[in-house]
Amino acid sequence: MSQQYDVSLILCTYNREHWIGDAIQSLLKLRTVDRLSYEVIVVDNASTDNTPEVIAAIAESADRPVRYVRETRQGPSAARNRGIAEASGEWLAFIDDDERADPDWLLELLATTAEKGVRVSGGAVHLISSEADAQPLPPMLEQVLAPGGRRKCECLFTPKHALNSGNQMLHRSVFEENGAYEESWTEGGEDTELFNRLYDAGVEAWYNPKAIVLHLVPPYRTSAGYIQWLSLRQGWSLARKDVEKSGSIRTVAIAALRGFRSAMLLPLLLVAWLCGDSSQVLYRRSQLWRTLGYVRGTLRSVAPRVFAQEQFLSTLEFRGERQQFA
Repeated sequence: MSQQYDVSLILCTYNREHWIGDAIQSLLKLRTVDRLSYEVIVVDNASTDNTPEVIAAIAESADRPVRYVRETRQGPSAARNRGIAEASGEWLAFIDDDERADPDWLLELLATTAEKGVRVSGGAVHLISSEADAQPLPPMLEQVLAPGGRRKCECLFTPKHALNSGNQMLHRSVFEENGAYEESWTEGGEDTELFNRLYDAGVEAWYNPKAIVLHLVPPYRTSAGYIQWLSLRQGWSLARKDVEKSGSIRTVAIAALRGFRSAMLLPLLLVAWLCGDSSQVLYRRSQLWRTLGYVRGTLRSVAPRVFAQEQFLSTLEFRGERQQFA
């Protein structure tokens, strides 16, 4: 990686004044070894708390540019698209407000693009607790909370191991050729939708396990209520993706198959409950909730007038996490 790089770091925040400060500080501590220059663009997605004041205080004393942008259209896609529009760098790297960047995060992402000759790279997501004395999460719950970014070796991203928008870098030309985030995907899955478009267009993306971000897991994110909400959203967005990619008839068949497989999980759930294994119980329940979300998403996509489910869909909105749990 001998050439000089110009990078815009896009950090999107959603009413999280108590998290955003640490996220920005982690970006200000990135190592550059004189190989790159970068700016930090913080996109405030219509926050109603003291987020602007927190960002302003950090920007005033920062040793590199920290730009505050407010985007009133709600949703992660609108926020990221605003960041893309505001960015001046040739390369654009993305991270979320509940993440902390490893000091070598940016160098590792850029090294991957140089070594593999690609325009898209992404990295690992490691879970950390916000509680000093918290116990390590069981591996099965880690899989639910961070399904991507867990592999140990370099590899190509594929539809089954998709690029995570909370840890990725893309050359500006990728968006110019393929478009940005689809803003109608307010219930989640917008990053997978973008990656699938890139994949279908033949744009290679490589995974680097050394490009690490730490993903915050406060206590409420290990609760049954949150896991249910997250799993329903995952299933719903996956159904929408399958309908758009494979068509309604095939997706209905997939939904039926998923329902059959879920029925086979019930004995495993019963055994876990009888053994008093609470993490295993929650994991099995998450699988059932994910299937339920998939079935409901399929019905909505196939027959929106009959299965509108507007009230259910409103609970899956991205900002619902803050409203329901935090």
